[in-house]
Amino acid sequence: MSANRRLPQTHQSGGRQSGRDDLVAGDEEEPPGPLDRDASAASVAFGRRLRELRRVHGLSQEELADRTDMRSNAIGRLERGSREPRLTTILRIAHGLDVQPGALLDDLRAGA
Repeated sequence: MSANRRLPQTHQSGGRQSGRDDLVAGDEEEPPGPLDRDASAASVAFGRRLRELRRVHGLSQEELADRTDMRSNAIGRLERGSREPRLTTILRIAHGLDVQPGALLDDLRAGA
């Protein structure tokens, strides 16, 4: 095995080995959904959520753009799903909407 190649770290936990951090007690891992494999569908779902939160906060695209130091056409592209957001963009938008970043990502659904 090459010296540059690393194996996943494992640790003992209750007599079993795990290649990942253990889940918090009571949490169950959800099976991957289509959004984690389809960047286009994920971008569209994110855009729907962004538009919903922006409207709930009573903001226009221009007002949100001012709050986030972004251009309104960038907000529009995100809302249409034609642009995949970077982590820093998600953080800026969350700050502009005065929400936790997870509010933009939790329970995203493909389709309608």
